[in-house]
Amino acid sequence: MNTPTIPDRFMLTWPEGGVSRVPYRLLSNRNVYAPEQERLFQGPA
Repeated sequence: MNTPTIPDRFMLTWPEGGVSRVPYRLLSNRNVYAPEQERLFQGPA
């Protein structure tokens, strides 16, 4: 499986409290959110 690379401009500090808290900046950016939604819900079965 290929691991996707994350461009440096999307790197951010993850909030404390584990991975269940997603930074607002991540999901409020259409350039990040739209491809993630496509990958999760319309990707290969």
